Amino acid sequence: MRKVFGTALAVWLAGASLSLAQMPYPTPSWGYPMSAGWSGMPSVILVQAQEPAAAAATAPLVEAPATETTGRGLWASAEYLLWWVKDSPLPVPLVSANPTVLPVLGTPGTAVLIGNDPIDLGAHSGGRFRLGAWLDENGQFGVEGTYGYLASRNAEQFVSGGAEVDAPFIGVPTFSTVSNSEALGPLFPTVASGEPLLQPGVPGAFRLRLSSRLEGAEVSGIWSSGTAGEFRLTLLGGFRYLELHERLTFDGRTSVRIYDFTDQFDTRNQFYGGQVGTRLDWSSGPLVLSASAKLALGRMHQEAAIDGMAFSILGTAGTPFGYLGGIFAQPTNIGKYERDRLAVIPEVEVSLGGRLTSWARGWIGYDFLYLDPVLRPGDQIDRVINPTRTGFLSTLAPAGVMGPLRPGFPGRQTSFWAQGLTFGLELTY
Repeated sequence: MRKVFGTALAVWLAGASLSLAQMPYPTPSWGYPMSAGWSGMPSVILVQAQEPAAAAATAPLVEAPATETTGRGLWASAEYLLWWVKDSPLPVPLVSANPTVLPVLGTPGTAVLIGNDPIDLGAHSGGRFRLGAWLDENGQFGVEGTYGYLASRNAEQFVSGGAEVDAPFIGVPTFSTVSNSEALGPLFPTVASGEPLLQPGVPGAFRLRLSSRLEGAEVSGIWSSGTAGEFRLTLLGGFRYLELHERLTFDGRTSVRIYDFTDQFDTRNQFYGGQVGTRLDWSSGPLVLSASAKLALGRMHQEAAIDGMAFSILGTAGTPFGYLGGIFAQPTNIGKYERDRLAVIPEVEVSLGGRLTSWARGWIGYDFLYLDPVLRPGDQIDRVINPTRTGFLSTLAPAGVMGPLRPGFPGRQTSFWAQGLTFGLELTY
């Protein structure tokens, strides 16, 4: 009986050993010290404990949000700007006409040809350029500089007449402090006094020219929160400079040089201040939608310069003689005026674009910029004139100088805005 039991046990152990030897267990590769009695067990246990290939593949997917960068190290962009600006105010009448009599305002048949309406400057072309860099490897802290401009834009209004015998009377309407009534030119409303007047048979012209230019620069530190799904939020803060420079020139010429003149009103607004802002980007595949808002607060340095000159043959035996002062620019207001005001500049921008390559993207956008307060040249014209204090009469009859110092410097302030389309390209490295 013992021999039979022993034989059966030996056969069973041999079969079990053969079965274990044929199982597809991997052989351990890291060389644990195994005892002779456990040569098969480590293989069974290690199959469940290790998957080195799978672990290496899945580890970066788990750790990526903590180490993902928000952009490349450097970026540079260029934009073409097609913008429009707020019309330049011109609240005073500069040229009037009447078909039969002197074109004094209030006289039946008198119409204003230039003035009393804002001046449309049309579309401006310009450019904007940005250069930035991340200061850390994760793209969280960086610095960015921006320069932008709208090229000088000119507008012109022109009136000529007087050559035909049936031509209308064309002149410059003013308000005289001497007569306390509407008048023409800087003198009394009579042709013999020498005011600029285009009469039938006396050809000449009046012309208004306006130029406007806007430019600025920004330097900002930026902080990015990193990418959260399809969104990325960026905060910025720094310094902003902005300058609006405009010039209005009004002149008149006659063929006989009765009274030829030039008036010039120049305004410059320079902003210096701090700025904060935020930018939100949404991306889906190659598409990128961006929106930003900025607010700057600081000092607006306002400057206004008034100048004028006239030439006349009256009182000089037919020889043209020069005088200080034209019509609205006279010795009473000619000079330079400066002052500082607290100003605010908000700006918003939206754009939609796409990635062209891994290192380039393009976009089209809309931008709105607002400035307040500013000086604009048309607002600095004072049409109230004391004829005795004009350069012309004060030179010919200095003993007759009397009355108020008019015209003066109004110093009127207003707001300004610029808005339009942007077309941009950005390169990253």
